[in-house]
Amino acid sequence: MLFFSRPPRTRVLILCTANLCRSPMAAALLRARAADRHRGLRVAVRSRGTAVAAPGRPADPRVRAILRESGIPPGRSRARQVAAADLAWADRILVMERRHRDAVEQMAPAVKVDLFTAFLPEADSEDIPDPYFANRQALEACLAQLDAAVSAFLGTLQPGAGPVSGR
Repeated sequence: MLFFSRPPRTRVLILCTANLCRSPMAAALLRARAADRHRGLRVAVRSRGTAVAAPGRPADPRVRAILRESGIPPGRSRARQVAAADLAWADRILVMERRHRDAVEQMAPAVKVDLFTAFLPEADSEDIPDPYFANRQALEACLAQLDAAVSAFLGTLQPGAGPVSGR
């Protein structure tokens, strides 16, 4: 009898502040782009926040709407605070801002953390701006920036290569 093993998944943890806009958006994009553009890749994705004020709250309805309008399934994300177990689970950790990287490094100094903008050489800033209090145009700009970063990040992973860890 032959057994075919599936290549291991790369486990990706995505962090923003409240886990309501950017990280749920990036997680949905990562799942969708891995499925439709990078079929050989197996990824597992978690979305968390570094300062979650409303645990259990669904992703911002505007984020869910803009994802659906873009043909991206929004999933059923609910705000969750990052925990040490999430950091231990992850092969790769992607954050929106330097302060998120700093928060992770305080929790687990040996963990390697990448800013999303590291995958955007033309970025004007090291941070992906938070669109929570902004208008639709800012949400669309955030979606475009995250989509480009997600695609570039996926390009760094090798199909079937399994986890790539910075630890």
